[in-house]
Amino acid sequence: MIVAVAMIAVAVAGVRLSEAGDKAQLIRGGSGQVLAIRGGTVHAVEVRVGTAVKNFGRTEPTNGLFVVVRVALAATGPAKLSLMSSKLLAAPDRTYTNFGSTSGVTAEPGFETTTELTFEVDPAHLDNLTLTLSPLEIVSGYQQQVQIHLGITPDNAADWRAAAQGQVIAVALPANRGIA
Repeated sequence: MIVAVAMIAVAVAGVRLSEAGDKAQLIRGGSGQVLAIRGGTVHAVEVRVGTAVKNFGRTEPTNGLFVVVRVALAATGPAKLSLMSSKLLAAPDRTYTNFGSTSGVTAEPGFETTTELTFEVDPAHLDNLTLTLSPLEIVSGYQQQVQIHLGITPDNAADWRAAAQGQVIAVALPANRGIA
């Protein structure tokens, strides 16, 4: 019993230590920009906003605002590629976590996987929303963290809030396609 508890503690510590932190290589870009990462590429294909999301035939409204980001991850190398942890960062220091069950994206070698990540956000805090994607590994000596600015700035945040009003976003299921 003690050995089992010790093994769980070591595993949890290993996962915690491997999360991208201060020593991670930051890969930054903007929405639509294809970013090269170890083993492939990633990019935010599209950003949509609304006041409700429709997923698996069920509509979920919010008093805030939903931001849905379509992300494409291509595994161009010989191994599976996974970015499992995602969150939205807003200025000055606000963090939004996933709404729903999909929090990351995985692509098999030779394939691109597209998925939609959904976040429920405070409409008053949209400035400089940045999608952060990180690997979640047991142990790794080389971490990369992807940060994608979604294009919502203090100058256009009011336009995004207005565009969201009354919009129901149909969240698509993940899709795969072969890459050449």
